[in-house]
Amino acid sequence: MSRDTEPVVHCWYENLEDARQFQVLSLDESGGIVEVKYVDGDKDEIDLDAWFELELELIEKPEEAGDYDDEDDLDEDDDEYEIEDEDEDEDEDDWHDGDDE
Repeated sequence: MSRDTEPVVHCWYENLEDARQFQVLSLDESGGIVEVKYVDGDKDEIDLDAWFELELELIEKPEEAGDYDDEDDLDEDDDEYEIEDEDEDEDEDDWHDGDDE
């Protein structure tokens, strides 16, 4: 129950003022926006300054949240898989270069 609770992507919180529970989907620090998804599926954006004014508590994922797949909404970086594939291709090219000598 702290007013200085940092927003962490993937984590669940309860707003103690209105008892609404939500998950942080993304954090845009440069734009000052926290994107959240409530247990009922509604999405919202919270200004980062307003976030620190809220009375929040870090919580476990609520049972009611099991009705939707929250992983589909989370901000993920898919580029790492492409980079790994490119590295594998480069390794194959290096092996073939050795045969030319």
